[in-house]
Amino acid sequence: MRSYGTKVVFDSPLYFDSLGYDSIVSNTKVYLFRPYMDGVIIEGWWWIRAESGNVTINDFYVDNLLRFSWVGSGSGLVQFSTGTGWGKPSYVSIDGLTHMEGDQWTYDGDTDSVTISTPLSTHAVIVSWIAAPSEPSSGQSGESGYVPPIPVVSPIPVIPPFTLPDVYLPIPSENLAVLVIVLGIIGVGIVSWFQNRKGLSKKWAKNRSSSKKAEGWKRKKRRQ
Repeated sequence: MRSYGTKVVFDSPLYFDSLGYDSIVSNTKVYLFRPYMDGVIIEGWWWIRAESGNVTINDFYVDNLLRFSWVGSGSGLVQFSTGTGWGKPSYVSIDGLTHMEGDQWTYDGDTDSVTISTPLSTHAVIVSWIAAPSEPSSGQSGESGYVPPIPVVSPIPVIPPFTLPDVYLPIPSENLAVLVIVLGIIGVGIVSWFQNRKGLSKKWAKNRSSSKKAEGWKRKKRRQ
């Protein structure tokens, strides 16, 4: 698309329903109805006007960016409709340098259009609707789309499980001998109880055996 020494081209296949112009004069606005490129379609009319220099659209609103190269000499001006309903861009990058509104570009809310003006050579231009890469200075608009950094959240402290402390009851040295004697008596008593129980078990088994023998002798005597 040419307009008196300027040219606007697209580096990928572009599809649109119809083409229009506002007038056949210098700096003609080229209108594209429902243009489609890079998987993005804009409903309604989208227009662009290049006053000087040649513009090649590289990324057509992909990832919230309009990326194009701009080659020429002298004072350059390019103007285009956002056509996306996103409103004012967050920033414009020219050759990697970020420019906020009022610095080489302006936005017209009535026509939803962006105008970029800069001395021409060979420029790589990015118009972005995502957050600016750095905070704007005090002289720049606060409506640039800048998003303040997310505050760092301190990690939640890990509370260890509750455990009962070890409790030690000190025993006075003068009572230690008494404790040993008491424990010895208890130990002797336990051993004696087991021995007595074992002896009683043997005696009971012996008596039971004698009783069975006597009962067997009686039964034998009766049979005779």
